[in-house]
Amino acid sequence: MIEREQFAPDRPPHGGALTRRRAAAMGLGGSAVITSLSWATPAILTSPASAQGSVPSVFTVVGNAGTVLGGPDGITWTVQTSGTSSALRGVVFDPGLALWIAVGASGTILTSLDGLAWTPRTSGTSDQLNRVVRRTGLLVAVGNAGTILTSPDGITWTAQTSGTSVDLQGVGVNAALFVAAGTGGVVLTSPDGITWTAQTSNTTQNLNAVASDGSGWVVVGNVGDVITSPDGTTWTVQNSGSFEQLNAVAHNGAGLYVTVGSFGTILTTPDGVTWTASTSGVGGALIGVGHDGVGQWLAVGQSGVILTSPDATTWTAQTSGTTSLLWDIDTTN
Repeated sequence: MIEREQFAPDRPPHGGALTRRRAAAMGLGGSAVITSLSWATPAILTSPASAQGSVPSVFTVVGNAGTVLGGPDGITWTVQTSGTSSALRGVVFDPGLALWIAVGASGTILTSLDGLAWTPRTSGTSDQLNRVVRRTGLLVAVGNAGTILTSPDGITWTAQTSGTSVDLQGVGVNAALFVAAGTGGVVLTSPDGITWTAQTSNTTQNLNAVASDGSGWVVVGNVGDVITSPDGTTWTVQNSGSFEQLNAVAHNGAGLYVTVGSFGTILTTPDGVTWTASTSGVGGALIGVGHDGVGQWLAVGQSGVILTSPDATTWTAQTSGTTSLLWDIDTTN
């Protein structure tokens, strides 16, 4: 499982082309907020061997227009058939179930045993699902209009009461807590994924992604907004040094957070307080980021961009085989 929570909200990444449905003026890195956008649907990519049906994917990336990519190492990628034209915005691998789960537009949920063949599941909602995370025995997906769904197996999903009607863009998890975040600075916490409590975030910026180092929390959002918490209850606004929209954040389990955002923004921090900018080498929006648990960072985004790095400082562009906007990434590692 990639150690991360990342995000790309219902807002267009700077430099990206998309169709607005209802927009209230906001871009990635701007202070305005887009309430709804229509994105091309996602794809799924896998390695060449996987495409032949012989080798299950170790890494899976999802994106617009039902895009799914899979690969063995984060470097070599092959496009797979997802069976949907809906944008896929979140993906997670559950090792306990040995199952991939992808979520996206119009309540889409897909599952796969190998990252190659995907099966649609009934979510019970038509609201867009933005992210999905797992803890032993429980999957939690969050989405628009305060949607929260839980599942023990990736197949049967149950709607939970979030207590909010705002769009929930990101969700993170550690051994003790789930944290969801969204529009207008909303932060919710839950010990079990079922009962949710609103917390005071001390920001009104839209929040896009959540990550934990195992105990503390980092949440990122628009206009470079960063908030941190030691326990999910008490939140402090930090200075990221950036005014770009931050779309995703991840922790590597070894003392480092990485966040990515508009205009190729990459920032790193050991503690969520002191942030350092890295050069990505790309100018388009980066939407998702994660760590494979064995030494490699990956970032994905606009125009099919996939970047890899051993240290989150030096980044190398890989060939994805697609020009679709890529939203999320996870691994079986």
